[in-house]
Amino acid sequence: MKTCSRKAIIRSSGMFDIALMLPFAIPGVAAWVLSQLQYIHESLAFSGSFPEFSGLHLLFVSLMAIITIVWSFLRYREPLVIYGVYDSIARFGIITLMLIYTVYFDVSGVILVFLCVELAWLLLQLNALQ
Repeated sequence: MKTCSRKAIIRSSGMFDIALMLPFAIPGVAAWVLSQLQYIHESLAFSGSFPEFSGLHLLFVSLMAIITIVWSFLRYREPLVIYGVYDSIARFGIITLMLIYTVYFDVSGVILVFLCVELAWLLLQLNALQ
């Protein structure tokens, strides 16, 4: 039973990451999503800065999204426990970077929404891996 739920959580985290990252992988859509995040940042008066994205920034956004989608598809297709372990390590690193950039580099507080989602998946996955 535990193995089934482990696989289900690993597969679900992959599906979630694909859905979340797909808009960032498509160049025109990525720019629109980022403009919406900037609107949220300004409307809710989040702390920190939200820079204008140039073509070079958008290129890296899309490249990272594609890499994430490939990794996520692998976890969806083959929800091995070891992939859940690696994904948990990656999520811990991502959360750490989000905190560092929020505190030391004054990035927009809107990133904290993403941090909470990453933390939720990390805790869910770690719980399933026990």
